[in-house]
Amino acid sequence: YHLAIRLLSERDYRQAADAFEHATQSPQVRDNAFVLYIYALCMSGQRAKAQVISSDAFAASGVSSLPPLWVWMKDTFGVDPRRRVEK
Repeated sequence: YHLAIRLLSERDYRQAADAFEHATQSPQVRDNAFVLYIYALCMSGQRAKAQVISSDAFAASGVSSLPPLWVWMKDTFGVDPRRRVEK
C-alpha cells in the first residue's frame, strides 16, 4: 500500500494501479486501496477496466446510492459503478 501511494505521488499511475490492486488483498487497507486503485486506473487511461471493476464491486456491495467520492469519480472520469457493463 505504501509503495502504491509513493507511485501515485510520483504520477506513475500504471504501476500505482498494479500496486493498489495487490494492496486490495490486505484487510487493513482494502477499502482505501480499492478507491485509489480505481483512481489510478482512470489516471493511467484504463477507464474501461475501472468501470468493469467498480461495477462488479458496487453490485456485490448491495449499496443503492453513490457516496460523494463515487459521484466525483463519475463526474470526473465517467466511471459510474451503478452502470453494468459487458465483459
